[in-house]
Amino acid sequence: MKSGMLKSISKWLMVNITSNTCITTGADILKQQSITQLSKWDCLWITFTWGFLFRFVFYISLFLGSRNKRR
Repeated sequence: MKSGMLKSISKWLMVNITSNTCITTGADILKQQSITQLSKWDCLWITFTWGFLFRFVFYISLFLGSRNKRR
C-alpha cells in the first residue's frame, strides 16, 4: 500500500519519490524543536509582532539615513 501511494504521489508531483526519500513537513520540524502548543491565534500574534518589528526597524533606518541629506 505504501509503495502504491508513493507511486501515485510521484506521478502527481512529477518527482521520483521512493521509500528512501526523505519527506519532512513543517509539523515534523516543529515537533523536532519541541514546539507543540501553538494555536492559530499564537501564530497570528507572532506574525503581527514580527511585522511590527520589521516596520519599526525600517522606519529607524529611513530616519537615520535621511538625516544627513542636503535640503
